[in-house]
Amino acid sequence: MHNVGPPRPALRATAGFALLLFLPLAACTPASRVQFTSYKDPYFPETFDVDFENCAYHYSPAGDLHIAAQRSWAPGERRADTVRQYIHVHVFWKPHPGRTFANASSDDALIEYAVVSRQGAAFYSGTGFLYPAKIKDGRLTCRLEQARIRLDSQIGAPPEDLGDARVKATFNARDDGNAAVDMFHDLEIARSMKPRGAARGG
Repeated sequence: MHNVGPPRPALRATAGFALLLFLPLAACTPASRVQFTSYKDPYFPETFDVDFENCAYHYSPAGDLHIAAQRSWAPGERRADTVRQYIHVHVFWKPHPGRTFANASSDDALIEYAVVSRQGAAFYSGTGFLYPAKIKDGRLTCRLEQARIRLDSQIGAPPEDLGDARVKATFNARDDGNAAVDMFHDLEIARSMKPRGAARGG
């Protein structure tokens, strides 16, 4: 057992979202699964499972754990219509990590989630708990629990809108700092994007 301790670098719940969830995945074996419960309509919450095919982790020089996952899918036949999803979990180093939450009233993980297309993007953030991680054969396995996210910002017309949501996840991440940093970089680029069809000029 390796304790989590000592790096850091958005969906209208519709039938269309279901297409986003259950496509064949290969790169992350087994896949990292994230469950979203959307409260966009508080009277009729909807739950969706999303499998991320690309998942990596690394530790920062300060000892913080960073987990990044990404997946892409196309609602039609055109690659230009590709939708990308990103999730980033930043777990701060704890001096005395244990097998359960260090403090039941204190979150230990920051969460970023984004859905990005050519037409727009939605960015969410929140907090939650990450249960101690197990590392075996270069792969990290851990669970995110009791997490909540809400919309921070959006650009253009995002492909989906979750509203406020609860999040649970099981991450199966490979030890690959370069891949994790690349995903952080892609996420930052998406934050500065200009959606297709946006007016040109200053």
